[in-house]
Amino acid sequence: MPCADLLGRLCPIEVRCHHHLGTGAGPGPVLPSECLVFAVFRADARLGTRLVADKDFPTGRLKRGDLSLARHAHTSWATFRDYVIAPGKQSQAVQGIAVSRADALRSLVAEITSSVPPTCLRSVCVLDKVENGEHDGHAALKFCSEQAALRTKAKHVVRVQIQSELAATFSEVRAVSWCYAEASQEGY
Repeated sequence: MPCADLLGRLCPIEVRCHHHLGTGAGPGPVLPSECLVFAVFRADARLGTRLVADKDFPTGRLKRGDLSLARHAHTSWATFRDYVIAPGKQSQAVQGIAVSRADALRSLVAEITSSVPPTCLRSVCVLDKVENGEHDGHAALKFCSEQAALRTKAKHVVRVQIQSELAATFSEVRAVSWCYAEASQEGY
């Protein structure tokens, strides 16, 4: 399948409800135009720098589909502070945020040149994943299930490529107040 054929196509799991309360709870599937906010807790992150593929997008979290994002349109400053920043303070302080649109993440494709003929696979799915104790504006990134058919070595190579593309797709690290003006009043 040509890579262009994948653009704009949602994975089947992206249109299903992933809210712990079931269908109809929360805002529903993540729309292509939504702004997604990634909280950066990595101690060596600095404002104006790029995200780091293996540190900010760990393979295990992307496999499980629990790399957390906040859906900006559905996450107020108070919610972001209480559900995202406060829990992270227990281990590390938030260093900033990085943002991307959902359609930019969904447009990432992995070219599999080792297959005959060469093919393309979607890189990640953007899910409206809300588990018990999380806020309704929670979303998560997950490696697309199409990658399961790849052999172990090919899967590793592809996922390293995907992690690098994720780091390049999100903005540079910015102050939290870039998305939440009220954050500056509280020192963020």
